[in-house]
Amino acid sequence: MITDKTTKPLEFRVTSPVRPEKFQKVLYGEILDEHIAVTLIGLPLLESVQQKPDLIIVRDSLLLGINTYQEIPSILMLAEKEDTALSIFMKYT
Repeated sequence: MITDKTTKPLEFRVTSPVRPEKFQKVLYGEILDEHIAVTLIGLPLLESVQQKPDLIIVRDSLLLGINTYQEIPSILMLAEKEDTALSIFMKYT
């Protein structure tokens, strides 16, 4: 979804479900989820929007891989209650 600075929706896009074949699971191994999220879903959605965003906000770190393929900066935003490895480390140090 593309929004303006007041979060009013300007564009909305969806994709078809992606179901990897068995050979793709073997071929991509541990990077299959990132490949699906970035290459098969994220990039096509980004290429299809009419209004290019200034910033991409994601809630899954797998999607940060999109930075490798395009120029628009992306950041990971988590809810305050969500634990990450860094926040867990900070709690116990």
